Amino acid sequence: WLLHRAISQAGFRVSIQGTAADEMFSGYYTHHLYYLYDLREDRQLYEQALDGWKRNTLPFVRNPFLQDPAAFLQHPMDREHIFLDREKFSGYLNQSTAEPFSEVFYRSGLLQNRMLNEMFRETTPVILHELALNALYFSVEHRSPLEAWFPILFWTAREK
Repeated sequence: WLLHRAISQAGFRVSIQGTAADEMFSGYYTHHLYYLYDLREDRQLYEQALDGWKRNTLPFVRNPFLQDPAAFLQHPMDREHIFLDREKFSGYLNQSTAEPFSEVFYRSGLLQNRMLNEMFRETTPVILHELALNALYFSVEHRSPLEAWFPILFWTAREK
């Protein structure tokens, strides 16, 4: 909202943003762990990826669940890390935040399936909707170039 207000006040009528880049280019910490899971059968490649994760990703991960590189090797469908500290934050609400988690099965690979769920069902649609509302409020046309790839990715995912 504040960003689109500033864009409008500066006299611009179109904004271009990278919405969905994390979902498309595996930009979340969980994605590398899903990738490790998918490599579990290829020991050499797994060890290389694990070494890269330890050097380049682990130093930045604050979520205790995601600090374990074998988290999804042990429990591939665990998604409790998404609701970290749910009980603590629920104390501030009038109603419980407990809700069942479900995924659509697009692909057999854990990483690709998770990314497709994020892109088509979870984070990306919500973000795009909110961006559109905020942009429209200030008469700014919002563009997400990566959004143009969604139909191609969706049909590719469904065909496999």
